[in-house]
Amino acid sequence: MSQREKSAEAEGNIYKDQNLLSAYPHQHVETRPPRTTNPTTSSKANLVDDAESLSASLANLRITAPTLLVPDNEPGSPTKETLEFATRRYHTFIHTSQKQHIDDAVAGYRRALAATPPDHPARPQREYLLASALICRYRNTDADLQDLKDGIELAERVASRGGRDELTLKAGSLQGWGYHMRYIRTGHIADNAAAVDVLGGVAVNTGSPERWLALLRLALGLSIRYQVCAGEELIARAEQVARDALLEDHPESAEPMLQDAISRVLYTKYRNARHPSIRDVVEAQEAAESAMRATPETHIHYSAYAQNRCRLYFYHMPHGMVAEEALAVGEKAFHLVPGGYRRRYAIAQAISNVSDLKTSRTGKREDLEEAMRWAQISVETPELHHKPTFEVGLCRWKTRRFEQYGQPSDVDTAIDTLRPIADGLTAEAVDTVQFARHYIVYAYFSRFRWHADERDLDESIRYAILSDESPLQGTREHETALARYRSCFERYKRKKSLEDLEFGLKKTLETIPRSDVAWHAQQPSDTWAVLADMYFCRYRELGEAQDFEQGVAWCHRVLNNDASAFIDKSTAMHLLAGGFAARADIQNSLDDLEQAISCAEQSAAMVAPGHALRSYHVGHLGDLYTKRYAKLAREDDLQEALDSYRAAGCDPVSVVKHRFRAGTTYAHLAHRSGRLEEAMFAYGYCIDLLPRLTWLGMDHESIFRELLSGASTLACDAAACACALGRYEQAIVLLEQGRAVFWQQQASLFTQNQKLLQEHPQLAAELQQIGRSLEIPTQAGNTPQDGLLPRRRLAERWDSLVEQIRRLEGFSTFLQPMTYEELREPLEHGGTPVFLFASTYGCAALIMTKNNPIRYVPLTGTSRDRLKSVAIVMHKAVSVPMDSLGTQSLERLIRTVINELWRDVGSPIWNVLSTLGLGPLPRVWWISCGVLGLLPVHAACPANPDEPGLPDLVTSSYVVLLQSLVRTFRKLREQGPTTPQRVLMVAQPKGDHFVELPSVKEELKVLRRTLPENKLVVLEDADASMANVTRALDTERWIHFACHGHQDQVSPLDSCLVLADGKLKLSTLIAHGVHDPNSFAFLSACHTARGFPDLPDEMLHIAAALEFAGFGSVVGSGWAIADRDAPLVTSRFYRYLTSEGQSLDPSRSAEALRVAVTALRRAGVPAHRWAPFLHLGR
Repeated sequence: MSQREKSAEAEGNIYKDQNLLSAYPHQHVETRPPRTTNPTTSSKANLVDDAESLSASLANLRITAPTLLVPDNEPGSPTKETLEFATRRYHTFIHTSQKQHIDDAVAGYRRALAATPPDHPARPQREYLLASALICRYRNTDADLQDLKDGIELAERVASRGGRDELTLKAGSLQGWGYHMRYIRTGHIADNAAAVDVLGGVAVNTGSPERWLALLRLALGLSIRYQVCAGEELIARAEQVARDALLEDHPESAEPMLQDAISRVLYTKYRNARHPSIRDVVEAQEAAESAMRATPETHIHYSAYAQNRCRLYFYHMPHGMVAEEALAVGEKAFHLVPGGYRRRYAIAQAISNVSDLKTSRTGKREDLEEAMRWAQISVETPELHHKPTFEVGLCRWKTRRFEQYGQPSDVDTAIDTLRPIADGLTAEAVDTVQFARHYIVYAYFSRFRWHADERDLDESIRYAILSDESPLQGTREHETALARYRSCFERYKRKKSLEDLEFGLKKTLETIPRSDVAWHAQQPSDTWAVLADMYFCRYRELGEAQDFEQGVAWCHRVLNNDASAFIDKSTAMHLLAGGFAARADIQNSLDDLEQAISCAEQSAAMVAPGHALRSYHVGHLGDLYTKRYAKLAREDDLQEALDSYRAAGCDPVSVVKHRFRAGTTYAHLAHRSGRLEEAMFAYGYCIDLLPRLTWLGMDHESIFRELLSGASTLACDAAACACALGRYEQAIVLLEQGRAVFWQQQASLFTQNQKLLQEHPQLAAELQQIGRSLEIPTQAGNTPQDGLLPRRRLAERWDSLVEQIRRLEGFSTFLQPMTYEELREPLEHGGTPVFLFASTYGCAALIMTKNNPIRYVPLTGTSRDRLKSVAIVMHKAVSVPMDSLGTQSLERLIRTVINELWRDVGSPIWNVLSTLGLGPLPRVWWISCGVLGLLPVHAACPANPDEPGLPDLVTSSYVVLLQSLVRTFRKLREQGPTTPQRVLMVAQPKGDHFVELPSVKEELKVLRRTLPENKLVVLEDADASMANVTRALDTERWIHFACHGHQDQVSPLDSCLVLADGKLKLSTLIAHGVHDPNSFAFLSACHTARGFPDLPDEMLHIAAALEFAGFGSVVGSGWAIADRDAPLVTSRFYRYLTSEGQSLDPSRSAEALRVAVTALRRAGVPAHRWAPFLHLGR
């Protein structure tokens, strides 16, 4: 006998569960070896004697003498010994949980049944015995679903005999219980309905001593029915039936089963009732504890009782008990159940839930990972009723890990899993759908706080509303409501609408009565912290002292509650710091500032290294030290501030945007205080973070939002610091790496490395395929919900491949920023790159020369603020249509701008250029950074018209990034210079909501006169369609557009060229192009090279899009051009290129544009009409 069998036999307190449908659990069952011989006689006397001496096991099974006395003399007929043997095994399994015993029992009952003739009076009873053993084996082991199917079929056969005798009713009860378990396995709601119907009928008709068992099963069936369909009457009936079962006459050993049943019903009621009562969960705990304590650990149902007890700890932890003790209950039960048994999955899920109590308290990552491990085990369950619920539980942990440790794939995967459940597509039970909605609200809200994507906020609110409408609310109601009101609060933070703040505060206060009994002991502290934040925000808005006091009171409520979650306590301390800092500002109170610093120090100390929010808390501490430094000018405060910002910025696992914010603040504070080496370190670190801040997996609006949050002046400020240290080469590298981040991303996707293609063709092919998929930027406004998820996953794979390639020998610099030596390559082609930048710390130019060091030209006559104000005024002015009455004012403004630019920018630079021996009309590539990128530097002229300006002195081109010019010349070196064979002209004078352009026809005539007929292809009017033009972009190497252009100042990627049947947007242009350095595009259209004023460094315009789509040279316009000027510019441009029989050569396009614009100037055309024409590229 095994140790477990000995333990079971020694217990004496032996009872059965509802699964032992063939047994009477209140009877003690002897365990003794079965007889090995069968009686050889069948006389009536012997049978009577045998009946009178039946073992306890058979007697307890109610196998009566009349049943066994039915004459049966056929060879091999089953005997009472056969049944006794099977029954002993059955009961031994119950005590020991060893599957071999139930296997023996099933085999014995099968043999008995197989030897029983169809018309034998004992056959129904033996069918019932086998059905009971099969269903017991299915539920309590890893047995196949076939056991359940066979058991149900046998029970149905016995129950269908009709009548109300005890065996028929018992079979009906078994049949209903089988339906119940089949629903748990398959998730088919019809089985749940059938189970309740059958069990209800049996419970009504059962007048035998087993009525308690029928009521118990019905109560559990009704409880599941309530989860599936909702309806308060269902759970009320389930509770009443469970209590009636307890009142029924039942054996003492059945008490644990009944206590477990009432506990489960009350648990379900508490979780889902609209008005949950803490009394329900306390009673459920007491009943579960009673069931577990009265049950031997070796019993088959000890683990089920322990699982129920464990999960209840999540909702109410008894006084003096800690999470580790609760977890020990579940872990002990888990290890008692053999691997593969279905019950293990439910136990794992309970352990995972209770782990929340520990992780919330400790905040340790290893605790969270352990909780996730248990959740991962649980989702492997084959039971489809439980599986979606367990998947939701895993998603909860993934979202938590995302919040704390910043793994975007976690929350993306969570939302991807939760959506079909929350939408009722992969789960039908109302309880499960509601559960998923609760956590998808949480997941969307968490992702919104990370990426600041408004669609996530909208989805969070939408699912919160759906959850509010659910017929099941209970302990999750306040959570979804709270998320909804927090969403309104977040909207207030973004839009500063006091109405949103008032609504959020009012509604959150209404959740307090519910939150006090909701979800689990820690949960209210989250609500209290949100309330504190809201009160402090209203205090900042209105300055009312009572709001400040309320905020402090709610924070102290969190901090003084022993059950508050760890992260809620650190948040409360952080909010206290912010509240005192706000009062310090309002009342100019040094004492409040000191209190704020004290709270912030405690908050930072509470958030351990490795937590995603540590950077946020430590950075806030740095802000407060900076405030005190500003008041008291104490050097130790300055040092404390710098140390805090450095620690926050360099935390490798914190949220990137928090690190970036801390890093930029660190850089500026160090720069202002003269600590240039520290500032240089911080600037470089932040620029290195840019690819992560503006990750490829994000939509473009989120990328631009992050750039606006602190990166809009980063490159210029970094360059100013480097120049102050005399590191001009480093300044150029920083200007290249820290600007045009969007275009750098696009350029990396286009990159084709021949060496990689030759040595690792599979990697190269996959990288190219993913790059093509990522080329088209995703816009938040027109992307289907969760349309970003595939993009994010592609971006993750892209990052993984890039890292893999960099680990290969000879590829360590793959897609790394170019070095200064690489950036010098265009100097070999005769041009002079000139970097212009405007920073708070000064404005300057850096001139790269072929044979001399970089020439540093300080632009002391102007400032960033002055240039910015000029750019803003000019930007507004050029938005006015050219034929309006404001033309004269525009001319005066443009004249003033280009005169100032000559005095403060152009003249100092020319004074240096003229000394470099570059020859007449040297080629200059302007790399204008910051606000200078919004100004027409190429048109800078002195106020005296008789004096030469930049248009007279140099041949100007703009370059978005010098590295793009490097790539162009590298491609030229690979494939050699060639000339396009023809020109494609897209002529479209009309457009919806645009005035007709009569000069487009004249422009077409100019090209027809200038170019041979076989050199010109025309797409005119209706032929200038989206389909035809996008197709041409992929094949044609010289394209001339004559049409309307539009710069969208709200969504720059929606800037477009207007065609016959639609708008050719910048986002579409990016994905097309021949990627040939010998290609050229002439944009005879308005606003095609007009910058985006909020992000001047990004050069977000159509001309730049064509440059990055592979066109080596582009002519564009900085603002609107006059329709009547376009034919003249076009004529002079092409006449210059084709003079003396020359072929069209893109390398001469900058000279040709200078000649054409000079013709306009000599014709007396005002500056606002000639100055917008500009050249980009080589």
